[in-house]
Amino acid sequence: MASSPNTCWICGKPADKSSAGGRDVEIVSCPYCGDYEISGTLDACEGRLNETQRWKLCCATRMRHNRGESVSLDGGNYLEYIENTRFPGNPLELVDELLKELNRRNPDIGGVIPINSIRDYPSIPVKSVDQFHKISQYAGDLGYIVSPDNQHMEITLKGWQRLDEITRTGIDSNKAFVAMWFDSSMADAWDNGLKRCIIDCGYEPIRIDQTDYNEGVCDEIIAHLRNARFVIAELTGNNQGVYYEAGFAHGLGKQVIFTCKKSYFDANPVHFDVRHYNFILWENTEDLKTRLRNRIQATIV
Repeated sequence: MASSPNTCWICGKPADKSSAGGRDVEIVSCPYCGDYEISGTLDACEGRLNETQRWKLCCATRMRHNRGESVSLDGGNYLEYIENTRFPGNPLELVDELLKELNRRNPDIGGVIPINSIRDYPSIPVKSVDQFHKISQYAGDLGYIVSPDNQHMEITLKGWQRLDEITRTGIDSNKAFVAMWFDSSMADAWDNGLKRCIIDCGYEPIRIDQTDYNEGVCDEIIAHLRNARFVIAELTGNNQGVYYEAGFAHGLGKQVIFTCKKSYFDANPVHFDVRHYNFILWENTEDLKTRLRNRIQATIV
């Protein structure tokens, strides 16, 4: 049975819906989830989402709507929107998300910023109005905002300082830059180890040879390093560029995770400048994926 003509398929709350011409698609405008398209087939399948999936998909679509991205849900991809969205794991990260959302709404310094706690909580992203109020309270306790009521907030000088820190360090980024040897022998380690693990952890993997750019490659690498949340330096092959990129990332204050295939590491010692770091020495692709996931979850906060 299809969802109600005036109900959002994701959150179940009232929403505007219209058909998309001759296509089997509904266009939904929800004050909570934002605007999205949904296939008629999926719209007819009520009860697909459990409660956790429901609030996470609500947040995933709303944040994309806020960024001006289109969302088109069908039976084969709707859970991928959740999987490809990073949900902050602690209150301090959520405070940062609140600051960034306030800044997005009003980038000018000064002034009271309207934000509706009842409708806008998925933008943070949190699962309820109560959690939104709690994160707002924490932001106020830290001196980042002042809030005369639950519908308006103002960023303080300390809050602007925090936003500047977030911007400079790339702490708000969901990108992971991977510096590695691009030899064909590393294809499986990349596709089924590094890349798969980064996506599973909620980040977007960036490899310079798989990006489009117009300027010089060195400028492009530096730009990606500046914008990355963290960097993985895969030293199998002892590529000299990897050393440069890891050093530049360290200079920016980024977290750098060093990895290397154990058999290569044992036969070809890495440069003494990096030997003291806690390398992930992996035996096979599955070992790399598992150990890298554990390291990311333990150290990237």
